[in-house]
Amino acid sequence: MRSPAHREGIDTPSDEFRPGFDFQDAVDLYTHDRQLRLILMDAIERIEVAVRVQIAYQLGKGGAFAYLDKSMLGRHCDAPSRSDPSLTQFDEFLSKLNTAIRDSREDVAKHYRQTYQGQVPIWVAIELWDFGMLSRYFQFLDVPDREFVAAQFGLNRHKTLVSWRESTNLVRNICAHHGRLFKRQLVNAPKIPKSAEIPDFRHLGELRDRDRTRLYPLLCVIAFLLRTAAPGSGWNRRLASHFEQFPDVPSSGPHDYGFPAAWQEESFWNQAETQPPLDSRTASPS
Repeated sequence: MRSPAHREGIDTPSDEFRPGFDFQDAVDLYTHDRQLRLILMDAIERIEVAVRVQIAYQLGKGGAFAYLDKSMLGRHCDAPSRSDPSLTQFDEFLSKLNTAIRDSREDVAKHYRQTYQGQVPIWVAIELWDFGMLSRYFQFLDVPDREFVAAQFGLNRHKTLVSWRESTNLVRNICAHHGRLFKRQLVNAPKIPKSAEIPDFRHLGELRDRDRTRLYPLLCVIAFLLRTAAPGSGWNRRLASHFEQFPDVPSSGPHDYGFPAAWQEESFWNQAETQPPLDSRTASPS
């Protein structure tokens, strides 16, 4: 662990340990960060499954293959591909989907390759999408469909869920590649709802600018989504317990992840999830 020299809010590394800080402290911080990544991956997996279900349900109303019909989607699917401007982003998505269908060893994929020449319905195709494909397809959805999915998670604005998906995807990639979350600044910080819309997020408005781009706001987002994606999972209390047991390291603590001083008092961390699961709720957005 290198000693940070604070200059205009930037952590500049040094080759020396801070006074009172030793190698075991570095190991303890690493272990805490590693365990946090595992806790996060559990939550992100639950949210991903819930989003898959809602997209498949909504698009399935238009038919088993409606997800392949560009007329059912929004204008974003016609945007040029970043890797090949001669293709649209939807063309690029279809190429990845065809590769996933061709290479999958899942029995259901083999069945559709052999019996239906690789034409798979939405409820099969969506199981073959990786996290990035799922996030990309959500952006392809027409606004009413995005609003439907967002409403299932208690959101009135579909753009908020788009932002949350981007931030979650970023952190998921960091965790999957064993990256550091400690003092991490997120380049895609999640959009925070106005306090009048969702009062639980009010305290985030009091965070310092630097802390608004650290991990804590996204942890609040994840806790909020899990109220409907996995009610009763106890994830919020597991996360709180993890930070309550922060290693005794000089000058370090939950604040290095953007946590405010009285974070335990916020409803995200001291209340059980009470929302009914998605599959028992009405299919119509309120």
